[in-house]
Amino acid sequence: VTSLAVYFVVDFCLRLSTMILDGGLSSLYVLCSHAVGAQNYTLAGRYVQLAVVGYQILYVPIVWFWYARGSLASVMMWLGLQDQRDGVTTSVTTEAIEIANAFLPFALAHVGVAALDTTLHSLLDIVGLERYSTMLKGVHSICKFFGVAYISLFESAQLWMIGLWHVAMCALFVVINLVIVVYQQWLNQYWHGLLFSFALADFRAVKAFTISSLSLSVRYMIEYCGWEILFIFAAMQGPAEIAVWGLLGSAWDVVGDIANALAGAAKVRVAQLLGSQSTMAARYSAHKTFFLALLLAGVMSLSTYLCRESIPGWLTQDIALKKMLFSLVPLVCVGLFVLPFGTMAWAILCAQGRTALATGMSFLGVLGVTLPLSALFTWLNVNLEGLLSAVIAGHATSGALNFFFTVISDWDKIATT
Repeated sequence: VTSLAVYFVVDFCLRLSTMILDGGLSSLYVLCSHAVGAQNYTLAGRYVQLAVVGYQILYVPIVWFWYARGSLASVMMWLGLQDQRDGVTTSVTTEAIEIANAFLPFALAHVGVAALDTTLHSLLDIVGLERYSTMLKGVHSICKFFGVAYISLFESAQLWMIGLWHVAMCALFVVINLVIVVYQQWLNQYWHGLLFSFALADFRAVKAFTISSLSLSVRYMIEYCGWEILFIFAAMQGPAEIAVWGLLGSAWDVVGDIANALAGAAKVRVAQLLGSQSTMAARYSAHKTFFLALLLAGVMSLSTYLCRESIPGWLTQDIALKKMLFSLVPLVCVGLFVLPFGTMAWAILCAQGRTALATGMSFLGVLGVTLPLSALFTWLNVNLEGLLSAVIAGHATSGALNFFFTVISDWDKIATT
């Protein structure tokens, strides 16, 4: 339980630190799609340059804060992880700090390399090479999974070994991807803006990138802060709750990735159509996306309910953790019906360039619904069921509002602004 808890604590710290930087990477889907729709490939390349260079420069202070300054040990001490065995509660803070310090360098390196990987895949999705991008990401995920599974077979396996494997696989597939892209000449139209121009000299590109990035960064900050505050609530209950909440978060991320895949495709399609002034086609694509979101939500929710007996065993072999996860499955089914639809509504608003409005709705959902409810449920000792219910209520609120503003949109006006 200790290693699993440490993994999620380190992941919590790094996600919390890079949420602002992630907004710059996410803004590429909208900005580059508009540029590609207007056939301005140099501008699209400049957006990518701003995202990559800005991310890596701003990431350096984060590395210093967590690694050189040793701030992670303070977080572990503050959480005061404890373990309960044979009815005896013992402190495992010292052991947790040692595991975390060994794992941290590889986790930091993985975040930096993964930013390059994410940016390249985003550009490939935008230019219409999403099938190749998805296939390569699938192979990458399979290699990571079987590598981690193999390492876990050994009793002497340690968390830093898994971190090393993640970094090695990510770096390898970045190189493989670049080699294939260059050989196939898929991005020849974008290299000038990406490599052979000074993006900071393009004031309009910098302004558009900054505004869009900050809006998305605020949205990530709000949602991640909400989730991480819930993580802290779970941490106060013990390492088992940290592990369960982390496992639940991982499963939630998988569902989110599926929804984001459809949302990303819709965002690119709608943004390109708006960039080319095809407003009727853009509106049709948006409405079709909502229909597909309903189908996806229903399939995922029903599938999860039918597999409710098996899902906890897929995530962990610990009996206590499996019991805790099983009790959360019904709420997860409800959440799976809410999450995809809300994600689609948010994506369409962003494709319209209305990221500030979408961010405001996320702000309302997290700070106006999720956090107050989670605080109330924690005070009432409802435990993880209350935290998950609060998350679902917040997503439902922001999703419904985003959908409302999408439906009443003036598409002709949006395409000309």
